[in-house]
Amino acid sequence: GAGFSLSTDTVQATVAAESGESVVQIGKPSTSMWSGTTRVPVYGTRALSQAEIAISPELLPFGAGTHIKAVAFTGTSSKAGALNVRAMIGNSTVKKFSYPYAFTDRTDWKTIYNGVYHFSEVKSTAEIMKINLAEPFVYDGTNLHLFFDNEMISDGTSLNFTKEAAGEFAKAIMRDKYAAGAFDASDKPSAADAPVVYLTIERAPKVLSGTITSKSTHRALAGVPVKLTCGDVIYTATTDADGKYSVMVYKFDNTYSLDITATGYMPYMVPELKLAADSTLNIMLPEARGFYISSYTLPATAMVNNAYTATVHVRNVETATINA
Repeated sequence: GAGFSLSTDTVQATVAAESGESVVQIGKPSTSMWSGTTRVPVYGTRALSQAEIAISPELLPFGAGTHIKAVAFTGTSSKAGALNVRAMIGNSTVKKFSYPYAFTDRTDWKTIYNGVYHFSEVKSTAEIMKINLAEPFVYDGTNLHLFFDNEMISDGTSLNFTKEAAGEFAKAIMRDKYAAGAFDASDKPSAADAPVVYLTIERAPKVLSGTITSKSTHRALAGVPVKLTCGDVIYTATTDADGKYSVMVYKFDNTYSLDITATGYMPYMVPELKLAADSTLNIMLPEARGFYISSYTLPATAMVNNAYTATVHVRNVETATINA
């Protein structure tokens, strides 16, 4: 009518399954104007360099069984350049390097990169190196080690990695050579500043499970909704024919409220619930009639013959309509 037309489009959206994947920063960046960077893990302007980083469990915000899916570093790069890089990751009982320094035995370590790595020019501090693992590495709860072996291609590029400030629980050693060729026995590693490391990790979800039954008959209650809520994060489950439920919680660092409602039974609520581990919670619901006052708000003080406002939240526990 008015010179316009109306049309609609159909689009297909795929919702990915939730996972416990997150990026964690290992170490605190140095704020020093003069020494806030390090050449570890890769010395970009040396013909050869090798570096090893040891991170103790005290610095890791996760425990044994965590899957590591990527390793990254921030810093600056003077120009675009390429280096031959071999990187390894491993668990070790070695917490700190002792003089005379030597690289840790890497027999059982996993190679996570082996090839040409292309660096982009980055003038302001940002991510300059990231390695995505083909298969997740499983951390065992000891000390986490990273080893890098690089060879310069052409004239390389100057790489300045963000240095870890404290240095108490992150240590590094390094050796480098100006000339091409292999290292020999006289080329000993020396102490070096450890970088801040960014790990992409995936943690297995915590599971809240149990059985919901009638308190009076001990009969299993099927079809009962179970809901965990923390802000806009919500996990739900429904009991099966045997009254069993199981809720997988990926964001288990949150504190949740638990809400269980079944027609004809008193609601069950836990205002604060935190899952530090897989937990079992079996619940017996008392039968109920009429309605249930779940919460109310009343004035702290009042005077006779004055109007006040009281707020009452009511839930039906039966399907019948209740007239106010």
